[in-house]
Amino acid sequence: MLSIKRIGYASLITLCAGSLFAQTVDEIMSRHTKALGGIDKISAVKTLKVSGTVQRGGGRRTANLDFTRYIKMPNKVRNEVEVRRFVIMQGFDGTQGWSSRPDRDGGVRRHVIKGAALQAVVQSAHLVAPLLKMQENGMVFTFEGEEKLDGANVYKLKGMRKNGGWIFAFLDSESLMEVKREMVRTNADGKEIKTKALFGDYKPVGGVMIAHKITGTNNNPMGQRMRNRRGGNRRGGNRQGGRSASQTGVTTIEKIEINTEMDDALFAMPKD
Repeated sequence: MLSIKRIGYASLITLCAGSLFAQTVDEIMSRHTKALGGIDKISAVKTLKVSGTVQRGGGRRTANLDFTRYIKMPNKVRNEVEVRRFVIMQGFDGTQGWSSRPDRDGGVRRHVIKGAALQAVVQSAHLVAPLLKMQENGMVFTFEGEEKLDGANVYKLKGMRKNGGWIFAFLDSESLMEVKREMVRTNADGKEIKTKALFGDYKPVGGVMIAHKITGTNNNPMGQRMRNRRGGNRRGGNRQGGRSASQTGVTTIEKIEINTEMDDALFAMPKD
């Protein structure tokens, strides 16, 4: 039987360990904030107009698309991607998410988006200090220890969303920049969408460090289901063996304009 003294020591050790890890998370986030440029400069960014290219697919199926993103703090966003002669748009006006794209009849199809699709659009607004934005929105981070990533030491943080889902964020132990993120969301069908993003080419914009190259990979249950409906795997059935298809994209930011005037109407679902 354990003595009261030994139980007391064990409890003390547990409490100290929990306190140490909590302090470590706070210290890492504080150093991360300072490395980004500091809270004052981060808070001074009110709007962003971002332009660049998105490369999707690979080999013969590679597509290079031009995009423009409008962001108005704290959470409004509008994304425009040019596909051939058409423009596909998604946005969030602070309350409602929406999508607009051309249809086969030459018209435009618009609808409200929810679930994982909405989460992805809202997430696209978190270009400046994204981990701090997640924290502000209720995400709780815990310190998971140190690891090696491409030969460099990184801090691994786990973030839990209050409405479900989680992320792992990896911060370079020297620069304190986020270099990798793994996320899990659930779509409308209850399927998990796992996403991995690599961040690089950090440059100062208005005194705040922003990643100008983002390489993302995600599984896509909807994409695989659509291919199966089209009979894309007729000979051998589902070659994925029931697994989700994977999609990869490389976002390269070419220009960022900060604190330009943006009317709230820009972020509402178009009516015409």
